[in-house]
Amino acid sequence: MRRQKAFELARVYPHKTYAQAASEVYLNCEHMMLEYLPGLLLSHFLWPHHYRQLQFFDTAFAAAMHMSLQPQFAEVGVGTALYSRRLLARLPQSTGSGYDISPASCQFARRHIESVGLHLRYSMNEQDIIAQPIAPVPWLVCVEVLEHLEKPVEFLRALRVGLLPGGKAFITAALNAAHADHIYLYRNSEEVCAHLNAAGFTLEQSFVAAAYGPPSPGVPVPLAAAFVVY
Repeated sequence: MRRQKAFELARVYPHKTYAQAASEVYLNCEHMMLEYLPGLLLSHFLWPHHYRQLQFFDTAFAAAMHMSLQPQFAEVGVGTALYSRRLLARLPQSTGSGYDISPASCQFARRHIESVGLHLRYSMNEQDIIAQPIAPVPWLVCVEVLEHLEKPVEFLRALRVGLLPGGKAFITAALNAAHADHIYLYRNSEEVCAHLNAAGFTLEQSFVAAAYGPPSPGVPVPLAAAFVVY
């Protein structure tokens, strides 16, 4: 919240490279396992905009996947594996793979999926999908990764390669959210849409929700923006 208050005044994120963010956060196993990942998991049930995003995921993506004859999916930037767990639990015929560059995220995700008995239908991979592309799947999930990158479009193009023709992807971004590991500042959903289009995706539907109301007119607040694309 201190970072967010500073952002309200400066309207920019402090300069930080991806290498710096990775060293401070993603590769800091103690911080990831004891603070970052548990907090991220809880945020989807305590923060209204994250919870509403989960509901959008269920109705706009999981429901469509339930009707599919190809219920194989991949989640890139798996974090806690909450979205993967949601698909595996709601679609008993589904199988999935998770991908993340953080050893702690991979460990946390495995434990999470194992704790609910869904691990036989899921594999977890410590993998950079730009350096090592994933095998294409008909259903793709990527939640709040773009703002962590210096070049989001390059990453989105790698995601596009991982989506089979006729497949659908659920991609989200955090806007105006000054977290320690947020590098790329998205100010509105149109900026994310422009990057999705540049990477070759076509928008089907989208969703935006605010974390809270602005303290005064014109003050930027954190937003969750989600997109179903093909």
